[in-house]
Amino acid sequence: MTNAVEDVKPKLSDVLYEARTQKGLSLETLAEKLNLSVSQLQKLESDTLNLSELTTFERGYLRNYASLLEIEIESYQAAFPDGMEVGSDLQPIHRFSYKSSKPILSKSWVKLLIFIFLVAAIVWGISLLEIDFSQTDVATTLEQATDIKLPDLIP
Repeated sequence: MTNAVEDVKPKLSDVLYEARTQKGLSLETLAEKLNLSVSQLQKLESDTLNLSELTTFERGYLRNYASLLEIEIESYQAAFPDGMEVGSDLQPIHRFSYKSSKPILSKSWVKLLIFIFLVAAIVWGISLLEIDFSQTDVATTLEQATDIKLPDLIP
């Protein structure tokens, strides 16, 4: 009699689907949390899910999915294969993987080049203003500035 009750238990794929919809979660949200694709989760929720044909990776995906949905799957573990065959048709989701390098301003040769450019710009600006830094006495510099004669405008 107990075997008849156990045979009536719902399919794990249906239990996963029901738990997900009761929690109001979308496949996209769960796929992002589990780092799986939506199609992988759809496969776990499909009616064609055969627990005896799951690979090691697929069992791991299934356990993580059930754990996230707070479902106990111990009663289904008897249907899992023994784990001798390792491999998977499921593929990990590929995130954007650009080769990242250091920003150009973090390179020391660029910093040196900018420093040299700034020093050259300051020297060039000072030479345009014709400021004489050879004078050490401020009073002498002020006298020279006040000794400037303006041309006579009245004949």
